[in-house]
Amino acid sequence: MRRRSKAGGTSVKARRRKTLTRMRRTPRTALRRRASPAAGRQGEVARLRRELDEVAEQQVATSEVLRLIGGSSGDLQPVFESLLASAARLCNAHNGVINRWDGAALNLIATHNMPPAFVELRKRSPYRPHQHSASGRMLASRAPVHIADLAVDRSYLEGNPPTVAAVELGIRTTLAVPMWKEDELVGSISLGRNEVRPFTDKQIEIVQSFAAQAVVAIENARLLHELRETLQQQSAAADVLKIVSRSTFDLQSVLDTLLELVVRLCGADLGALHPKRANFRSFATYGGPASHTEVAATVLFEPDRGSVMGRTAMERKPVQVADVLADPEYTLQGAQQKLGYRTCLGVPLLREGEPIGVIVLMRSTVRPFTDRQIELAQNFADQAVIAIENTRLLTELRQRTDALGRSVAELQRERNNKLMNLEAMAASISHEVRQPLASIASNGGAALRFLGHTPPNLEEVRAALNRMVSESHRASEVFDNIRALFGKADQGHETIDVNDLVRGAMSGLHGELEDHGISASLDLSADLPPIMGHKGQLQEVLVNLVRNAIEAMHADEESPQVLKVSTLSHGENKVIVAVEDSGPGIDPKQAANIFDAFITTKSHGMGLGLALSRMIVERHGGQLSASPAQPRGAIFRVVLPTGRSSKASR
Repeated sequence: MRRRSKAGGTSVKARRRKTLTRMRRTPRTALRRRASPAAGRQGEVARLRRELDEVAEQQVATSEVLRLIGGSSGDLQPVFESLLASAARLCNAHNGVINRWDGAALNLIATHNMPPAFVELRKRSPYRPHQHSASGRMLASRAPVHIADLAVDRSYLEGNPPTVAAVELGIRTTLAVPMWKEDELVGSISLGRNEVRPFTDKQIEIVQSFAAQAVVAIENARLLHELRETLQQQSAAADVLKIVSRSTFDLQSVLDTLLELVVRLCGADLGALHPKRANFRSFATYGGPASHTEVAATVLFEPDRGSVMGRTAMERKPVQVADVLADPEYTLQGAQQKLGYRTCLGVPLLREGEPIGVIVLMRSTVRPFTDRQIELAQNFADQAVIAIENTRLLTELRQRTDALGRSVAELQRERNNKLMNLEAMAASISHEVRQPLASIASNGGAALRFLGHTPPNLEEVRAALNRMVSESHRASEVFDNIRALFGKADQGHETIDVNDLVRGAMSGLHGELEDHGISASLDLSADLPPIMGHKGQLQEVLVNLVRNAIEAMHADEESPQVLKVSTLSHGENKVIVAVEDSGPGIDPKQAANIFDAFITTKSHGMGLGLALSRMIVERHGGQLSASPAQPRGAIFRVVLPTGRSSKASR
């Protein structure tokens, strides 16, 4: 037996013989050995140069694709065609395709060097991948799939038609790379070779890079499309608002414009706006045949299952029927035959949850509306409701204004040209509201000052804020008081405790009195009989008299700032409320007409406060007078009857 070494299969004798044999080195052998390192370096340089050229070519292709993406106005076809051609060239592929994934099938969007028959077939019918095909395995594995030879692949051997067709077209090696947007599959890039020659890892990386760029292009196009849609919607909303502002009482013009915009922006073929006749009577149509308006006018607003409009009215939310011909409950066959629509969307016009109309959008083909389009239609429905409500409110306002004008004219005649016209009413409202607003501002300033203390005087801040709330309520009550003032003489009258009336008025003025450093006192007689009257109006008289006193004393700050409000009985059936101040008093030259309208000594006054106060008191059957106080100042006395609802002389 021949002995062998432990390391391998060569015999010991052979090794010895090999060791003892010396080879002669010829000059040619030595020259070849000296030349081999230089040849190796040249080969390495050539290899690096090829790799550098490949990288440069890849960068040029990538730059071109990115340039197309950046300059794209939303049309992705040139981007995809350039991207696919570059991928095929860099990877030495003979052909390729780019597909978009819709959740169920791959839809062809770009090809490179593919037969026209294949392209036409794929455009007509989306490709639903076989589980053993390259695309099917790509979807299952969520990774690139590389098949070196389709002719021996399982999908071909099992007779999968797309794989068999690819082999018959001459494709042998194929590569399918998914296009991902985060965790969402958006499509794929597939390359093929007409020979059995697998793609290298580097080439697969190149295709993956192009797939990422395709996703960027798709996302950019989506964002650009959404931006354009948003701008269109904003422009449409502005158009509707413009129509609403210009067509105050022309509801039909508003609805026509609104319907046209929603039909165009939602990609509908025709549309109609049907009213609930009890709320408004105008209806609108857009698109479709000439008979559209006539057909729409015959469709009644009735909640039922037989029409999209009826279902929308019943469910009070958008209702869509993808194909009315396939819906067994749909009964408007006559209207459908005349107008030819298939897909139908109904959106309700809701006012306080109740449907007052329906917008119906229709398409002549079976093509459902998207969620975004439905949301857009809802927005336009809301604008239609606003337009309808504006028109209704403006009409009512016009009617009420006309009625008010007639009432004012009648009242003006009845009161013999006293301060009863609309101009005086507007001026009086302005005058009366200014006082509580001034008090709110004053209390707000006081609150800020107390907050600025170190530490902040939170108790005073709280008190100031409470006064602000009280004054805001009083500002609201001014309108009720003015409205009642110009109404019937005894409207809103009730039993009133005069002392409570005084305390309420003074409580609301507490902040102003403190801000002006005025010392106020109350002298209220006990057991005063109640009076009958409008509490808000009488309290407004007292507030006005006290504020006049505050302003009078503020003009002479060198003198003592003292205010006294008192109540007392006067005879058997009257009470007196007196407001006395320590100001400069009443100018004798103006004493005779101090209660006349539009007569004032203030630079910022309107001359309505005392005129309105006397009017209110007289409407309660009382009198308002003024006299000098001793040693200085003025006294304003309000005399009111007790125990009965006074009837003002007319």
